[in-house]
Order: sequence, then C-alpha cells, then structure tokens
Amino acid sequence: MRTVMLCGALMAAAMFSVVGCDNDDDSSGPAEGLNVNGFWEGMSPNGSTTAAPLTQDGANVSGEAKINQHGSISGTLSGYKYSFTFTNDNGVKEKGSGTFDKEGMRLDANMPSVGDFYMLWRGPSFAQHSKLSEPLAYSK
Repeated sequence: MRTVMLCGALMAAAMFSVVGCDNDDDSSGPAEGLNVNGFWEGMSPNGSTTAAPLTQDGANVSGEAKINQHGSISGTLSGYKYSFTFTNDNGVKEKGSGTFDKEGMRLDANMPSVGDFYMLWRGPSFAQHSKLSEPLAYSK
C-alpha cells in the first residue's frame, strides 16, 4: 500500500514539475518593458493602409483600427505575441494574431481575410505621428 501511494505521489510530482518548467510559456502577460501605446501605420498585401491608435493596459491592447476596412481591434499580449479580434463597423468579427518586435516598433500580423500585414509605431498619437512615407520624427 505504501509503495502504491509513494509511486502515485512521485508521478503527480513529476507531472507538476513538467507543467511548471515550460520555458516557452509566456502567458504571464506582455514581455518585460514592451510598450505598444501609440499610433501604428503600415500596409496590407493589397497595398491599402493599415492604421491603429493602440492603447495598452497591462496585457490588454485595444483601439480603433483600419485593416482593409474600419473597425476596432482588441486583444491580449503574451510575451511579444498579440492575439486579437478585429470587429468591423458592421459588427463582423475576425480573429488574428501577430508578433511585436522586441523594441515595440513593428507588428507583423495576419488575419485570414487580409493575409500578412504589418504596422510600424509612428508616434505617441494620431495628432503626433509621422506619416508612413516620412522619416520617424518621434521616439518612445
């Protein structure tokens, strides 16, 4: 009986240690120091502008957005990974995902209806931003 209990306890301890040692799990929120607040602008595969003034509150990132159409974007950061839902002005929702670079200056993302697209940090707000075609005049 003691052997069975000991084996069960050892198996449980082994299972918990494997779960607790996953170094690839960045579910603890955004990467340390990552700040994505500000105005973002880029391009979609069809050449249309993508743009969003993003607000970060801990792991939550949201804002109005234009990704081939107008709407809003809302999602969660896990490390540098951004999982989001884009809701167009007609209420149609689409999930997407992307990755911010370590400096928080570029987002490479994908949505099924759009494909791969990118956005670059262009300034602290829409009122204070450099257009995508101009050199960046602002710093974080």
